[in-house]
Amino acid sequence: MLEEEILNQIPCNWADDIEKAELDDRTAEIRPSVIVGFAEQLGLKTTGSLDKIIIRLAKAHGVTKKKERESLRKTCIQSAKMDIFAERYGHLFQKDENGELSYSIPMLKKISGLPLDE
Repeated sequence: MLEEEILNQIPCNWADDIEKAELDDRTAEIRPSVIVGFAEQLGLKTTGSLDKIIIRLAKAHGVTKKKERESLRKTCIQSAKMDIFAERYGHLFQKDENGELSYSIPMLKKISGLPLDE
């Protein structure tokens, strides 16, 4: 199936159909792994509470704990939306050699609603 045909099958406002409770649950579910994953990428200590890990991340990024927490919140929401998208529309997309769904930049723009640079 051509990319244009795939894009035409996905409503522009597809994420508006996600129930708030579903998005909140999914976001809460992935939050710990996202926070620990970012800490691991930066080589930070991942022991202790999530709050302590967030403080370490904030220090590493040179931002306040509040800004780090907000950034992580947005990242978790986007990640949850991508998971929900994959469940609803993943059958339309090809998978890469690792079995992961493969998206082009135009597709990611439509999926995420973010202004991604090509």
